[in-house]
Amino acid sequence: MEVKRKRISADTANTMTLMELLILLKQVILSPEVLGVTIVIALYINIVSWIVRYRKRPPRPRPVKASAEPKKEDKKKNSDEDDEEEVDEGED
Repeated sequence: MEVKRKRISADTANTMTLMELLILLKQVILSPEVLGVTIVIALYINIVSWIVRYRKRPPRPRPVKASAEPKKEDKKKNSDEDDEEEVDEGED
């Protein structure tokens, strides 16, 4: 007794037409699960790329305000230096 085995071959009788394939693709792409996962992955990649490119800038140096009169300490130092110079001149 001989057992017949089914041959495994491409089934050409039940293939999808191009129109049916396009309809199926449209349904898959527009499904809420696929859209949600796509948005989440896009946001994740965007955040990761921003973190990789982020460089902390050093604080900007504040502009030094030029004052018309020197500080009191500077005046005191200048007057002390003048006194020392006068003493040196007197010794000659």
